[in-house]
Amino acid sequence: MTFRNLRTGRRKCATSYRSRAIESIVTAAPVDEIGRKIAIARTRLMMERPFLGALVAHLPILPTTRCRGVATDARVIHYNPHFLGELTLTETQFVLAHEALHCALNHFARRGSRLTARWNAACDHAVNQMLLNGIKRDATL
Repeated sequence: MTFRNLRTGRRKCATSYRSRAIESIVTAAPVDEIGRKIAIARTRLMMERPFLGALVAHLPILPTTRCRGVATDARVIHYNPHFLGELTLTETQFVLAHEALHCALNHFARRGSRLTARWNAACDHAVNQMLLNGIKRDATL
């Protein structure tokens, strides 16, 4: 999105995490091994599990050193390059799908006044079970 500065009349571009991440995906090829691994994991998710692939495709994935592994704030997936560098491609797919499901299931807004550590552990368990069991719908619904 661009807009003009009212005082100087110059055009200015407002960028967000999402627009920068989408721009980097669309315009630039991954230059490092971790970027390549993320791109391949996203593509494989789209081919093998389209629902999860679509979720991961709509979330920007940005590097950070503020977390030890992979985390999400419901808008962006943040990853530690050292952690992701040690994972296999299959593990990278699993981790990206795991974080995307946290966002899709709205775990952040549903926590309420529950204990954070206990809520995170319960949500992690639920998401992992869904991924390992292939996300099956309850037949009683």
